[in-house]
Amino acid sequence: MKGILCFGASITYGRGEQPEHGWVGRLHEWFSPQDTYNAVFNLGVSGQTIAELLERFETEAHARIRLHRPNNSYTILISAGTNNARWVGKPKDKKTLTTDEEFEEQVRTLLKKAKGMKAKLGYIGLTPIDEQRTIPFDDVSSFTNERVQEHNTMIKNICDELSIPFLDVFNLLEPEHLADGLHPNSEGYDKIWKTIQQWLEKESLLP
Repeated sequence: MKGILCFGASITYGRGEQPEHGWVGRLHEWFSPQDTYNAVFNLGVSGQTIAELLERFETEAHARIRLHRPNNSYTILISAGTNNARWVGKPKDKKTLTTDEEFEEQVRTLLKKAKGMKAKLGYIGLTPIDEQRTIPFDDVSSFTNERVQEHNTMIKNICDELSIPFLDVFNLLEPEHLADGLHPNSEGYDKIWKTIQQWLEKESLLP
């Protein structure tokens, strides 16, 4: 088996399209037919933070990375962190979900755990938002590009520190590529997937 494990939150899951398909669904349509035993696992859970991903990461990874056959190989892709960048209430309230120090510690812990798995590893960065529709985003939270970009930069710096391939997609999308201001629409996911596909091949990240 050659397996690709895709961890993240709603954008990994495919929120913004109906039915949910996203970049992981496009990866599956491209990669899985290449061999009978190829597999793509969508492990995105909407709304999750890095801390919540940490709680399930090792269990879900170990359940799928099975090395009892010598030809089995795997890749772990992580794309998470936007939910940590949300403001509780309005940005003017200056109330963050996590501090920068907490976020950096959690990302570093997650990536060190992932590096300990017998799999290739890559991180897909955060996408931009449309502030016209994300301030507020719902009754309890808001998102700003400044805050999302700060988190994206923190992730990139940790990936550089740990020698993990990082794909920066923050400048990839425009407001018309977003379904609700936060999640990509079909055109947005098309752009993300094409960029990911090129990156996977360039960085030799395929299992």
